Amino acid sequence: MKRILTLCAVLALLALTACDGTTVAWAFDGDPRVVDGVEYYFNKAGNYAFVSAFAWDGEGKATLNVPGEVEGAAVFGVGGYYGTGVPVAAAPTRADMTPAFLPPGEVDRVEQVIFTLCIGPGVERVLLSSDCLIREEDGETVCYEPRYYLVCDPGSETFTSANGRLYRRTDGEEVNIMGLYWDEPTEEENE
Repeated sequence: MKRILTLCAVLALLALTACDGTTVAWAFDGDPRVVDGVEYYFNKAGNYAFVSAFAWDGEGKATLNVPGEVEGAAVFGVGGYYGTGVPVAAAPTRADMTPAFLPPGEVDRVEQVIFTLCIGPGVERVLLSSDCLIREEDGETVCYEPRYYLVCDPGSETFTSANGRLYRRTDGEEVNIMGLYWDEPTEEENE
């Protein structure tokens, strides 16, 4: 009888923790959906989303405006975590290019591409991809390396931005995006 009561108590506790809505509400599963050229993952409850990829036309600089809301869901991240916690870094995509991380020397040419990201007021996390977009051009392997210039909505409670860099509003510390910031060349570097 004691075993049965113990088993019932354990099952009741498991049921309570699984049904509090927290696990289901923050689980981002299923296939991403593309809205206006931007790929989003939505949580199971459908009230939160994060950007997982964005289309690039392959021609120079690009700008991505991350809205505060998409299809009725609040956009809380640029990049995020899928399923059981697998990190998904937001990345530029193009159908005729393959994303890859290549060590130096395995490509013939590297070209930096500047992506300006205008992030909405509800964005609380930023996880960006450092993967190159690889394409064969005239017998050469070309790596298009992303660099990011970030502009934050002034209504954000999490971030501020200055000169293309993102800072935490709470302490003013720069947000580390793994050296992927684009630094505008100074006049000396342009000469």
